[in-house]
Amino acid sequence: MIDFESPDRARFLRALTLPDDGEAGIGTLNERSVHAVLKRYIEPDPEFQEVPMGRFFADIARDGVICEIQTSRIYSLSEKLRHFLVHSDVVLVTPQILRRHILRIDPETGAVLSRRLSPRRGRRTDILGDLVPVASWFSHPGFSLWIPFLDVCDVRMAREKGKRGEKTDTVPEELVDAVFAREPRELLPLLPSPLPESFTVKELAAFAGIPPASAQGAARFFYETGLFRREKEGRAFRYFPL
Repeated sequence: MIDFESPDRARFLRALTLPDDGEAGIGTLNERSVHAVLKRYIEPDPEFQEVPMGRFFADIARDGVICEIQTSRIYSLSEKLRHFLVHSDVVLVTPQILRRHILRIDPETGAVLSRRLSPRRGRRTDILGDLVPVASWFSHPGFSLWIPFLDVCDVRMAREKGKRGEKTDTVPEELVDAVFAREPRELLPLLPSPLPESFTVKELAAFAGIPPASAQGAARFFYETGLFRREKEGRAFRYFPL
């Protein structure tokens, strides 16, 4: 299993390569490529993958640590996390996509027709709003979080001119950076520092140079984890870092 505090880009690039020995590769068990590559990067030995733990399967379980990879719908994890934390420490792995390329493929020949950079960009702060459903789990001593920041490629089958092609997969291309956190305070560097003494969501968005939705998610996450307090101010809240 990897050292979560030291991202290994060379190892990640190896995880992108499909195995040559006939074993199952990306797409196994209905996995999409982001999930499959992250699992292979964290623990390439299949003996420690898809390990039964009671009525659930752990993506990875080795040496008293369970890694659960969740690329979406983090809110659905509560029951699974509660069960896993009875048995061992748990690292929740949830990626944040920063940059996307769009790859158009001819559905008949498989030939690459075009590749372009999408204007759709992610920000490191965007992940904070997604983490609100698991904010309370940081109070458990066995819980930790690993966020890999990725550049990816959306693969689309070409359609007739003027129509958007159907997306078939999102394939990782690069591990840009990563953050490992045992406590929510370790996620504060995702915001600019030092923070103002107090701020509304609108003021935080302007200060950090992020969209209001991203600022709202960040304020809510740090409020739920006890790092911000808030007071009602008109129709909004004013937040105070603690």
